[in-house]
Amino acid sequence: MADGSKPARKAHGRPFYARLGLKPGEWMYMSKLAIKALMRPSWPLKLRIWACLVIQSYGYETDVAVVMRRGEYPGAAAKVDPITPGGIISMLKRAAAEAFQESELQMTDQIKADLKISKQHMRRALAAMEQDDGLIVRAKLNCQLPDIRGRSFDEALKGRLVTPIADLPTKEAQKLGTRQVGVFLLAKPRPARNLEVAQNGYLNDANSPVSNKPYQLTFNFMRQDEKDLKKLCDEAAAILPAPYVEKMMKTLQEGITTLCATAKAELQRVIEEAKSQPHPQTAPLFQKALFRPPATPEDFNETLAIRFLAVGAGVPTRKQSDAMHARLGPHVAQFLDWMSPLLLQERKPRHAGILPSFVEEFEKLRAASEQQRIARQLQEQQRAASAAAFEASGAPCSILEARAMLADPQETEQHKQLARQLLVEFGEEVA
Repeated sequence: MADGSKPARKAHGRPFYARLGLKPGEWMYMSKLAIKALMRPSWPLKLRIWACLVIQSYGYETDVAVVMRRGEYPGAAAKVDPITPGGIISMLKRAAAEAFQESELQMTDQIKADLKISKQHMRRALAAMEQDDGLIVRAKLNCQLPDIRGRSFDEALKGRLVTPIADLPTKEAQKLGTRQVGVFLLAKPRPARNLEVAQNGYLNDANSPVSNKPYQLTFNFMRQDEKDLKKLCDEAAAILPAPYVEKMMKTLQEGITTLCATAKAELQRVIEEAKSQPHPQTAPLFQKALFRPPATPEDFNETLAIRFLAVGAGVPTRKQSDAMHARLGPHVAQFLDWMSPLLLQERKPRHAGILPSFVEEFEKLRAASEQQRIARQLQEQQRAASAAAFEASGAPCSILEARAMLADPQETEQHKQLARQLLVEFGEEVA
């Protein structure tokens, strides 16, 4: 990433990018400011780390990420050290502060706490970028850093100037200091071993407390739970044995996978049933509940408590919830599906005393929906009966058919009378 006002410097007599094995058409000049924008806190952590490594490596015409330190005394040459996980954290923290300052936004204490990156998270992210994404290689430095600068990682590896961490024994790798490890950014990334396909659609609802889509409120709750769970996992990893933590995480992952699979299967089933209904657009809410929570009074009370607490309202008493549970009867699941978290967020009830009015409103809507369903059923039966009677009567269906009936000597007098009526209705003269 050479200065655009100066010709690109050469390393060992050849251009820097050619030294990395790049051919014409495989490299370009790029603005540091454009890459630095990817260090803003609105981007995923791995992308922010990658942008930081690009600036600290290719920005100095080397593929190993470095940091510059002041000399020991004024006028002394600056020292170059390999970048460390702590150094990356500091740079990302400074980039986040600058981004908020440039945008004239206030960085609250809660935002600072959310943006805090632990060293464990940084090491895991670097390991994922190396093992899963193939973007970097962490290697032990077998010489002084100035001896490596100007050489590509492949050249340093052939000269035994570096040793990949993955090739070292576990005990030896654990004893390495942070300044004994160099992070090399590969100009030609290796094929990814794990591709977590991102969602192609764009949905910017991070700054909106309530989305216009009912399920988005649930996703917002899940994101907050995910943050709390990450904090608990970090605390557990710091004080508990690693095998126990790994077993606990595996159990948690299996539980979440099973829950998501069950929810997806239920959604697919309901969607297919809705498509097969003759009038799915009229009142799909009261046909079947989307999710069927257990209909026991205990679970009904617990579900109500969670939803009312989420909007800052009082919790219904057990006596209130049991009375409403008995009143709703077999329609408990439908009621909970109707009284969704989004509905409570819009209504913003102050106390649980509004629960009976919710039940009354639901019963009126369900009764109206039932009446509409019965009316549609009767109307369809009448149409079917009329169609059957019309077909059995042999009445003409068009003017041409009516004229043909009148001209046919073998046609019955009853059919000819029906044909005359049809022609008269269309304004034609009948003899």
